[in-house]
Amino acid sequence: MGQPMNKTEYKTEYKTYLLTTHWRKMKRRKLASADWRCEKCGAPYGCGIPLDVHHLTYDRLGLEELSDLQVLCRACHTDTHGRQR
Repeated sequence: MGQPMNKTEYKTEYKTYLLTTHWRKMKRRKLASADWRCEKCGAPYGCGIPLDVHHLTYDRLGLEELSDLQVLCRACHTDTHGRQR
């Protein structure tokens, strides 16, 4: 069994995963299921604020279910991660 990935290795692998065809299809499915709106504040696609698809869990990364994901506008996504805007 190998050593666990360090934070830098994990971030690099995660960023690579976000470029895959699988992720792009899953992201689009989640956006459609949320009617292209932020699931927290209701901001619609095309209002000038990007919509992100946020992982609620990384337990099934690469095998996500729609319930593992949440559509958030950029402001709500930033707030969810507790970062400054």
